Amino acid sequence: MKLFSPTPYKRLNEATGVVLLCLGLILWLSLVSYRSQDASWNTAAGGEHPVNLIGYVGSYLADLFLQAFGLCAFLLPITCFLLSWKWLRSEPLANPGVKTFGM
Repeated sequence: MKLFSPTPYKRLNEATGVVLLCLGLILWLSLVSYRSQDASWNTAAGGEHPVNLIGYVGSYLADLFLQAFGLCAFLLPITCFLLSWKWLRSEPLANPGVKTFGM
């Protein structure tokens, strides 16, 4: 499964690693600063500005992931961080299919 493994092109791997790192950081900040009173699909907060560090997008994103995955949603940013580390260093993943299935 070559989908999660780095390519032979070093600069492309670094760009993908930075994108994964940013994605993990945005997801982590939105989950950590989640407030149930923020505007989301389950809450009508009116016109108030959300307390979430990422703003409206973060409040909706955190609500979606917490409703879908529960507390296991906090493992998704950690997975993004680990994948970004592998991509930045251009290291191949050992058994990516088995690890994806296990996750």
